[in-house]
Amino acid sequence: IDSIASDPHAILVITDLEALHPFLHFSGVEQQLVGKFKVPTVVLYPGSRGGAYSLRFLGIHQENGNYRSVHIG
Repeated sequence: IDSIASDPHAILVITDLEALHPFLHFSGVEQQLVGKFKVPTVVLYPGSRGGAYSLRFLGIHQENGNYRSVHIG
């Protein structure tokens, strides 16, 4: 995050969250990073849509509307 903070055109894209599963939920990572994001950040969750705002993480878990971040703004 710090290495790209001074670039006015930078965007941080976080991918491969499936590598953390089932050991860690990304929300725990987000909570550790609150206040440290200095560039626009996109988190790509692997899954399938279950409705307007829900996602089946990895296509194996029940639909959940909580995949929208409340920590990164």
